Amino acid sequence: MPKRDPCSELSKVIAELAMNIGSRPGMRSLADVTAEMQKHIPEMTRENIVSAIVDATQGHAQARTELQKQLDALKREAKTDTNLRAAIDTLQKHIQGGTRPKAKAKKPSATRSRSHSCRSAAARSRSSIVRIPSSL
Repeated sequence: MPKRDPCSELSKVIAELAMNIGSRPGMRSLADVTAEMQKHIPEMTRENIVSAIVDATQGHAQARTELQKQLDALKREAKTDTNLRAAIDTLQKHIQGGTRPKAKAKKPSATRSRSHSCRSAAARSRSSIVRIPSSL
């Protein structure tokens, strides 16, 4: 079992208490929440309460980020798997039917078409230049 940090555990408890107090009607700001907490625990300063909330929620955000990364990886894997299985099914149908899959037409890239059109324009401009003999 992993060793737990007592400070982070305390931060979580203080943050939960602050969230509970903050959800009450009439609690509109952090100042209201800290004032109410200080009524019950006078030794707690505003800085302690704010620091505990930040510490507790920062760990939560990191855990959520790791979870989000895992979910994103699973989604990518599922999509790849689905596309791969669809391609396999299509190829198996072609094998069973004795046909060949149609070749996919390649789309011209934007850089090729631009450079090609630039070369064509340059070639056109060179061909329209009239050369004057140097003997004149």
